[in-house]
Amino acid sequence: LGIFMIKFHAMRASREFNQAEQRAADFMTKKIEKLYLPLAYKQMIDEIMNNRHELYSIDANITSDELIMKSVLVHIVGLHASIPQDTSPLAAYLQDAQGCQSHYIIACQSDYETVLFNAIAQGGVV
Repeated sequence: LGIFMIKFHAMRASREFNQAEQRAADFMTKKIEKLYLPLAYKQMIDEIMNNRHELYSIDANITSDELIMKSVLVHIVGLHASIPQDTSPLAAYLQDAQGCQSHYIIACQSDYETVLFNAIAQGGVV
């Protein structure tokens, strides 16, 4: 999954999707909907692959520095979201933020939202 996110983001950096690439993105979006992932992750993946995520989106006016930064961030998130959670602290945090709550300091709104979304997805209480 992470590899597809990175690939779609890289294609979007150079041009708009052609017809086959758009069909592939639509196919992946349908497959992602069937995965057992928290809704927040499904939405984020869909937004990145379809160039609608406000942090990672790419347009014709993007600078080289912004493009590099966004590509690196998408690569890091995509990679760590697709490897086993015991591989790295970031993978563990991305895949089980609520379980990592006692190991990491929740420092920003997105950290809190991740914990909240994971708790809701698992039917637990925060």
